[in-house]
Amino acid sequence: MDVTEGCINDEQWQALLDVVVADGPRDGLASLDAAPGIDLIRRLATTVPHRLDAADAVRYLRATERALGWLAALQSDALVAIAGPRPQVDVYEVADAPVISIEDASRSEIAAATGWSEPWTHDRVLTARFLHGLLPLTRTALARGRISSRQADVIAEAAQRLSGYARWADSTIDSTDDAPFRRSCTDLEGAILPTAEGRGVSATRRAAARALERIDAAASAHRRRDARHTRDVRVIDEGDGIATLLARMGIEQAHACLTAINALAQGALADGPLTQGALADGATPARDDRLVGERRADALVHLVLRDAATAAPTAIRTHVDVVIDLPTLLGLAEEPGTIRGGGPGGPMPVAAEVIRRLVASDASATMRRLVCDPLTGHLLDRGRTTYRVPDALRAFIEDRDRTCRFPGCHRRAGLTQIDHAIPWDAGGATSRENVGALCTRHHQLKTHAGWAITASTSDGSCRWRSPSGFGYERPAAPLVDPHPRSPDADRSADPARSTGPDP
Repeated sequence: MDVTEGCINDEQWQALLDVVVADGPRDGLASLDAAPGIDLIRRLATTVPHRLDAADAVRYLRATERALGWLAALQSDALVAIAGPRPQVDVYEVADAPVISIEDASRSEIAAATGWSEPWTHDRVLTARFLHGLLPLTRTALARGRISSRQADVIAEAAQRLSGYARWADSTIDSTDDAPFRRSCTDLEGAILPTAEGRGVSATRRAAARALERIDAAASAHRRRDARHTRDVRVIDEGDGIATLLARMGIEQAHACLTAINALAQGALADGPLTQGALADGATPARDDRLVGERRADALVHLVLRDAATAAPTAIRTHVDVVIDLPTLLGLAEEPGTIRGGGPGGPMPVAAEVIRRLVASDASATMRRLVCDPLTGHLLDRGRTTYRVPDALRAFIEDRDRTCRFPGCHRRAGLTQIDHAIPWDAGGATSRENVGALCTRHHQLKTHAGWAITASTSDGSCRWRSPSGFGYERPAAPLVDPHPRSPDADRSADPARSTGPDP
């Protein structure tokens, strides 16, 4: 009987209920409270949630969460089966070159097969190794649905911070005596699990922090010292003219900054409340209807954008890479452009009037134009034919590919190497069809570990073959959305084809 939601009819549903009711007095759904396993999965698959009352729908939801934990434990089995119980390092000796070391080459196949990013795959494999070697009680709790996979991640992340982890994870070191590290892991999960099994992720994380301080105080102090080197400020573009400014700093500095921002946002300055209008032209509107968050954002701008000598507000200076298609560049079309920002999603679309206003509002603003084919959205050709990749071709490849060309890898192209798909010594040309961006890890996998690019095209798309024989596609990354035009539209946009009177 087909019981797929959307396909089941009332007669089939009643027949299913007749079977289910025989199991118990509460509509036969008591089995949803059972331990996760095949029987629970079967019951979930043969129960239509929208037919349940509110109480049973909650029981169904809780059952799915337990089942997901069970499946996560099974998935960790598969990850360890592929990647091994400990990190593996493959060493390749190359004549007249430094020794090449590649850690966990199998991890890249996992990433390509699942569509996971390399960092996410690294974390998943790490958690799986901890569950199967160092945190067995945590794996049992996950498989029995007593904790979620996210809580298991928190416990594994805490174990990674213990003294001795680096030595255990370094397969080049003969670490036969890892008993102290194993004991620390046992103590850690023993301290965290009682909280994790009765609380949520946040409580688990707090319990992990307390356990680390108690079990390994010296390592905690060392991490605090090292963490200060990770302080930074960056921008993530979100679209719709909005971006997020991220500032990573010491906790005392962060709270001090927020206190100053709140004070200014609440109108604590002697010259009265700060408004968006006051920032723009020095005039304070009579009414300020901004939300609290908006006032905080404006207060931060007011505090930061000030002349160091006079403390007077300064003009906003802007530099952007504006991506436009060729007809728009020539004045034959009015397609939206994009601003290449710092967000993980790539270029941010922006309306033409926004670009014009941005440039017109500040004479110091600068633009760099990246011209694209309007039919495909791909960057236009600037190829070369020498082995050494010329600067112009390198810049073209970085703008075209934007990230490493390995499936699922998002490392920025500006931080990668330029690779020949067909090696130069095998007849491969230094051309836009044959070169592309590869990060160091994936360049080494291609050169030494059995990965191969079987097809590479001028738009940046390529096809990979893994050491296991599986094929993976990496599509091109257009800089603008393609917008094919009809022949009529092309004729109307081309003055040479126009049959109307001269303007």
